[in-house]
Amino acid sequence: MQRNQHRRSSAIDQAVARWNAQTSQASPAPTPVRARVSRRPARLTRVTLRATALGLVVRLAQWLWLAAGLCFGLTWDALCLRSNPLSRARRVRMTFQRAGGTLVKLGQQLSLRADLLPYQVCDELRQLLDRAEPIPWEVARAKVSAQVGKLEDAFASFDPEPIGSASVACVYRAVRHDGRAVAVKVLRPRAREVFGADLTLLHLCLVPAEWLMLLRSGQAANLVQQLRTMFEEELDLRSEARYQELFRQAVRKTRVRYLSAPAIHFDLSGADVMVSDFAEGLACDRVLAAVEEGDTAVLEQLASQQIDPRTVAKRLLKGWNWQVFQFPIFHGDPHPANILVQPGGHLVLVDFGACSYFSDRGRALLRNVQLHMLAGDFRAMASAAMGLLEPYPPIDVDRFGEELELLYARYMHAAQSDHAEWWERATSKIWLDFIQLARKYMIPVSLDTLRLFRATFLLDTVVFRLDPDLKLAGVYRAYLRQEDRWLRRKYLRHGLIDRSGQPLISEQRLQSGVALFDKIGE
Repeated sequence: MQRNQHRRSSAIDQAVARWNAQTSQASPAPTPVRARVSRRPARLTRVTLRATALGLVVRLAQWLWLAAGLCFGLTWDALCLRSNPLSRARRVRMTFQRAGGTLVKLGQQLSLRADLLPYQVCDELRQLLDRAEPIPWEVARAKVSAQVGKLEDAFASFDPEPIGSASVACVYRAVRHDGRAVAVKVLRPRAREVFGADLTLLHLCLVPAEWLMLLRSGQAANLVQQLRTMFEEELDLRSEARYQELFRQAVRKTRVRYLSAPAIHFDLSGADVMVSDFAEGLACDRVLAAVEEGDTAVLEQLASQQIDPRTVAKRLLKGWNWQVFQFPIFHGDPHPANILVQPGGHLVLVDFGACSYFSDRGRALLRNVQLHMLAGDFRAMASAAMGLLEPYPPIDVDRFGEELELLYARYMHAAQSDHAEWWERATSKIWLDFIQLARKYMIPVSLDTLRLFRATFLLDTVVFRLDPDLKLAGVYRAYLRQEDRWLRRKYLRHGLIDRSGQPLISEQRLQSGVALFDKIGE
């Protein structure tokens, strides 16, 4: 135990030392050597996922082998009287795990579909580790050189050993000629072709399920199209770079001082390569491990750097509310490994490949759910949440509403209790029940709502594990006060209120006036 504490303390000291060295450089940086960039106008390009005939045959053979192994394992469990929902879900997860690469990513995305798959299967698929063999260095070097020109002209040094290796891309560390450390994300070769083959095969597998009335007509095509749209964005690193840039702009504009993201180097980035500042800091899962293990040595090290796990939890939750209600998009994968904690409790988000949108109507309904929760009105909460599922298929809406009210009543009772477990007070619990009830009534749920559910589930779990005694109502009220200050500054800047905060026009027109000003070019 002492050895583990020493290792964690050393890791924290090293991370903090690197962060301090990066932020305290006082000497002027040398003149950077710019990579050669073409001056010709860029041509219109679009990332598409297409499968070749050979790719389909090879991938089909892999799928059949994996399917045969899964069927044998399930049959063996049944013969040995060991078959149960948990064991079957574990078999499914292990099949995706062994497949690796694209099927790992596909399994992660299918874990969102709690409206289509049993909960045990979704829960197991969420445990998939997105790890893969590194890209061969010569292949990665060729892809980077195709984007930036000669590697020596763009970078002063480039570490050939990746610091991260996932099913979609590998991440390397490099240093530019101006001394700035950067992270270089390189898309895997033929990743789009493999994804295209998998999506085509998935559609072919789901069509018989429609014929057998296991899925509603058109549901297979709709699911595959949603996945295709999502994967096309994730496999175009230009989209990730743009989302990350917009996030940084919005943070500066709103003055959320405890939140940031690494700056993008657009002169070196493209569809297959993305270069950003190298973010120093401790991964949030290390802070989480120290809290749950009661590691006093590590907690003391964190305290010496003004990192309080309870403050981190509150800032994560307030930052999440800001994303959902003030930012056009939200980070769809707030996993602890994608959250870096710097001295002073400053939070840096990385990996914006899985961002998503939420409509104005959805935001309004979600805000009503939140406000009714603060008021303790579970019936109004259920009524507002029902709007997220409209339009309904032919169901008994009154009965569905009654069951939803019962779910929210149980959640409110747990949230108001001083002796309930943390997972009973987390909003992830009510989201799980909400999605399961929708699945029971065969109500389709939009992909954006499901991604919001997944992101909320991940973030809520992290927040309550960092601070099991956290009171959601207090954090929400603090966020609303902060939001009020942001809106007042915005209204004042547009001349819609005076210095005393009194509206110059009717309250009903304030928001529409701001939207108009923003639209015409702030």
